[in-house]
Amino acid sequence: MEKQDLDVQRLRAELSQFHESIEFYRLPPTASRYTEGVRHLAERADCHWLVQDACIIALGLMQRKSFVTVDFLRLSETEQKRTGFEASIRYTDGNGTLLQVQKYLLADFPFDTFRLFYVHRILMLPGEY
Repeated sequence: MEKQDLDVQRLRAELSQFHESIEFYRLPPTASRYTEGVRHLAERADCHWLVQDACIIALGLMQRKSFVTVDFLRLSETEQKRTGFEASIRYTDGNGTLLQVQKYLLADFPFDTFRLFYVHRILMLPGEY
């Protein structure tokens, strides 16, 4: 079940309002940028770690693919006990080809599943693509 510390339904509704960002934020020291929607997510959900990790890993994958999906998944309790990890982020090409998996011992993130896109060195919400 998704964390209740933050009103997840409300945050999802807020994030659905972001389309075609015109303002971008730079993530030093990488050449990556992120959109207004991702900034809102990072600030409201206090998940700057997710933005940083996604940008760094996806940037490294850009040599192989120009479009990368970033899929956060909180593991089931059974899977957490079995693996010792709370969550993972799967990086794919958007067509089912798995590029990389990053596992997390702890993941302070309000959603059980969440998708971002990384295109042209910009991390964005799917609605901003």
